[in-house]
Amino acid sequence: MGGSNSHGSILVQLENSSSKGNEEITGIVHISLKEPFPPSTLYLIFKGKEQTHWTENHKEYWTDSKGKRHSRTHIEHIHGKHLLCNYKHPICVWNTEIQPGGYSIPFSFIIPGGLPGSFYFEDYQKDAAIVYKFHARLIGNNNKKITGKSLINIELNSDFNIESITKRKTAEMKVWCFLKKGRCKINAGFPQNAYSPNQIATVMVEVDNTDSMLPVKAIICRLKYNIKLTSNSGKTTLSQRTLIKEEMPVNIDLGQALLNNHAVEIFLDLNHHSEILQKMYSTRGNIIECIYTIEAEAEMAGNCMCCGEYPQVEVTMNIIPNMPIPPPSVPEAPENWNPQLLKEISITYDKESQPNEITAELI
Repeated sequence: MGGSNSHGSILVQLENSSSKGNEEITGIVHISLKEPFPPSTLYLIFKGKEQTHWTENHKEYWTDSKGKRHSRTHIEHIHGKHLLCNYKHPICVWNTEIQPGGYSIPFSFIIPGGLPGSFYFEDYQKDAAIVYKFHARLIGNNNKKITGKSLINIELNSDFNIESITKRKTAEMKVWCFLKKGRCKINAGFPQNAYSPNQIATVMVEVDNTDSMLPVKAIICRLKYNIKLTSNSGKTTLSQRTLIKEEMPVNIDLGQALLNNHAVEIFLDLNHHSEILQKMYSTRGNIIECIYTIEAEAEMAGNCMCCGEYPQVEVTMNIIPNMPIPPPSVPEAPENWNPQLLKEISITYDKESQPNEITAELI
């Protein structure tokens, strides 16, 4: 049953596994004591933090006494941690010895708003998380402790207007760094600026190749994520990955265009990557930033175009929650579990002041 030691155990049972903030979460703190416990205070703690970690390889060189050169690789572990909230509230005070047995304390807690959503990222030599937990801690007057905790998912606040976006670009193209090949115009329409992981993103692409000397051979769309992690010392590392790439072959010759009713429609099925997206919603925390973009490109049939411009546009896209997280499973009760039900406690998060033990329920 939850966190335990030789004195007993504590479990924090939540009615719901997730919250959007500015709403009430209900639960029960269950205490099971194996032996008498000294006069104590039971605290409920709501804690959230961002944490980052990655490694960097550094090569070191030195020369020995015989003039021979040596090298070795040193791996540096880089960490970041930022506390988002750490609210501690006493919910029960026992002024006398607590007898063995079971105790259940119902509670309600108003989750604060404006918190970055829960987040989990892991890649080669990099990991990051935004994690929220409820802790229950029974502390005796002789400093004996029993603790338990339960994870809660905080959803990204998606209360914003979903809007369409249009992005245009005129690319001045070159091959072999000096041969000018005219201009190609691309116009991409994005019906939404936000999607959830089970949806299909749509991109409408128009290409005007009338002033170009190169044919267009394909329209390509990509969904990418860009993650920036920061350490406590201010170091940063970036990760970028293309999750989805869809390519539609076309033949837009010199002097031709695909406009209006002839525009190319491309679909990006996010559901194929929903497992990743549901752990990594768009977020802008203090040391973790995750931004998604959709890129539309007209691929030209030209060689060595690196010195010119590409007919390519890119927009920021928000990935937002769509599926409610199922409620947590009911924990298995200890044998002969028949707890004493204590008075329910209601708590509202207040970062401006910390409540004292006078507000706790006396037993």
